[in-house]
Amino acid sequence: SRLQLTVKALERLRTAVEEAAARHCAILDGVGGAIWEAEAGQLTLAFANHTARSWLGFAPGQISSGGARWLELVHPDDREAVRAIYSQVADTGKAAVHRYRIRRESGDVLPLWEQVSRIIQEDETVALRGLAVELHHDRQRPPDSDPQQPAHPGVFDSVH
Repeated sequence: SRLQLTVKALERLRTAVEEAAARHCAILDGVGGAIWEAEAGQLTLAFANHTARSWLGFAPGQISSGGARWLELVHPDDREAVRAIYSQVADTGKAAVHRYRIRRESGDVLPLWEQVSRIIQEDETVALRGLAVELHHDRQRPPDSDPQQPAHPGVFDSVH
């Protein structure tokens, strides 16, 4: 009957959506960095991939409940500079590449390199989206370089 065909079509559609969502999550979790999205004003996280959640020790429901604010995770010494960069990106729409530190729940400090960009949501609100990777200066440093000098001076601190 027609109803059975409709139910079967809906089941196939649901399966396809679930498979696409699983592929999407696998891609985002396999990037090797933290991917996050937050409302621009308060920087309340709307999304964080598995890497971001594991770096920061988020409980599974903490992001969806609005209990995670990205800027609060930034090291206090870096917070004002990061706030200024995020504000500039939100205001101008120009992506920025920068570095800063976050403080994990354990108290450990994690240095990050990040690209942050502005997105306009369907309801026309402004949000920020970031891709942050852990900085390992020694991994990118030529073997004969001075360990006291940055591996790539000036590369990380720019606005595009």
